[in-house]
Amino acid sequence: MSKNVWPKLLVSVVALASLLLVVFKGVEVQSGIVALVAIAILPWVAAVIETMELPGGGKVMFREVQETVKRQEEQLNEQQKIITQLVIYSMSGYIFELLAKLYHGNRDGGEYLFRDDEAMKRDLRYLRDHGYLEHFYIGYLNDGENLIGKIRLTPVGNFLVELREQFQARSAAEAAKRLA
Repeated sequence: MSKNVWPKLLVSVVALASLLLVVFKGVEVQSGIVALVAIAILPWVAAVIETMELPGGGKVMFREVQETVKRQEEQLNEQQKIITQLVIYSMSGYIFELLAKLYHGNRDGGEYLFRDDEAMKRDLRYLRDHGYLEHFYIGYLNDGENLIGKIRLTPVGNFLVELREQFQARSAAEAAKRLA
């Protein structure tokens, strides 16, 4: 027999022994006897029943179900962390820096000047084509032109910058705590 069966068996045997003792003494059926029968059966049906409503409005959730729910919640939280990191780091650091400079420039003012070279065109095209920047024509940009106010981030672009900066700030704070 497995180790999990013994406690169930013990509860059932004690409850049934008490029930037999009461029945052989000739006591008429009362709520206490019904409770003993319920206690004898409960360990065996607990794996099937998630919750039990008690008289008076109480509710009991069985431990096995609670533990399963807790494990699943922990697993979902871990998976969410992984997905968040995949999203956050799906873009290289140097392209993210460009997106972040445009994000902060559009919020705080300032300037970010366009350089008419293939690297900057490629990076802007990547950000636009992947949905981080609203549509614009790169060919209409002039060398030395301020991109702030001219190029806008999409909601996804804004979200990515905010999410990645929050994650980086939390990671830096956790690292500082570990070093302290």
